[in-house]
Amino acid sequence: MGTALPLDSLASGLSGFGHPLRIRALALMLEGETSPRDLAVALGENLGVTSYHIRMLAGYGLVRCTRTEPRRGALAHFYECTPLAHELFGHLADLMALPNMGNSGKAKRFERLVTWANNGNETAAVAA
Repeated sequence: MGTALPLDSLASGLSGFGHPLRIRALALMLEGETSPRDLAVALGENLGVTSYHIRMLAGYGLVRCTRTEPRRGALAHFYECTPLAHELFGHLADLMALPNMGNSGKAKRFERLVTWANNGNETAAVAA
């Protein structure tokens, strides 16, 4: 068993899991840095809504902005999961029925997560 998380960090992090889109986006971000635009495309969601939820995740301490870059007169932001997000997903992966990532390449793992996020997430597998 690992080190206990401070209760305020734990409470804030778990609050970030309060919306399905945030959970789906976080799952995709487990594979590394990405932008809200890339997440919106992968999830088939509106960019504005996706960006809003990514900012919410940052407020909960689950993601952090790693860099920005100019794109078509705007500034694209890129985010990655924080150690808190990885820790919480480690404990919740079975409950959410996340696919087994194994030793496959990053692209293949991301593809599996996209499939999970778009098809297999309507109900979490909960032991009866």
